[in-house]
Amino acid sequence: MMKILKKGKVVGEAKPVKSYRNENVLEFRCPLCKQLRTHEGIIRQQLEKKIMKIFKYALGVVDEQVIEMPIGANILSLQTQGGIPHLWAEVDDSRDMESRHIDIFGTGHSIKAGFRRDFLGTFQIHDGALVFHVYERL
Repeated sequence: MMKILKKGKVVGEAKPVKSYRNENVLEFRCPLCKQLRTHEGIIRQQLEKKIMKIFKYALGVVDEQVIEMPIGANILSLQTQGGIPHLWAEVDDSRDMESRHIDIFGTGHSIKAGFRRDFLGTFQIHDGALVFHVYERL
């Protein structure tokens, strides 16, 4: 729940209905006017009070996979650890979970068209004999 402020006074609370990944903006239904609103000021106040954590997510070396992360998780890094690729992400573990779609392509392999993707990084396994490139579908 978010506190709704008017001239510095709490006048109600609202539950967010939509989050924009990696942005400090939420949409919510205002309890006063009942309209869908976007309010960065309220969100900024809420974010300042949150404690973020860094979580690690293991990846399989497969073409496509889905990872469950808290809403708004910010992927920081992609590396191998013990020969296994992992993502590290800054998360607010009090948030609800969302599905994140990850695509992995080997060097020289075809990249399937039809999706917008964000490049996350490259990793190597088997002493650099195999090189893969990781994207998140948007």
